[in-house]
Amino acid sequence: IGAGGGFVIMPSLTLLGGMPVKRAVGSSLLIICLNSASAFLSYTNEVPMHWNVVVPFAAAVATGSLLGSAFSSSISQDTVKKAFSGMVLATCGGLLASKLPAILATL
Repeated sequence: IGAGGGFVIMPSLTLLGGMPVKRAVGSSLLIICLNSASAFLSYTNEVPMHWNVVVPFAAAVATGSLLGSAFSSSISQDTVKKAFSGMVLATCGGLLASKLPAILATL
């Protein structure tokens, strides 16, 4: 499909687990990080890594994570909910736009 599992983890933690949104965001990110790290470690022996891409990208992601963490205390839970909902809708719209033509072509 092309979408990560985060858009499933977040609603599961908030709706099914009763977790506050900000805590669910952090928990979701930790779950994704651990999953990604285990996949990365298994692939390092399987495929050649382009370290000239991986290292700067990882540094940018780590910087963004630290900045996001610093700003999270100034953002309300309601704003986080709305932003997450918007991102989920945008992701769904993008997936629909990219996959629908191929699906319609098979009909």
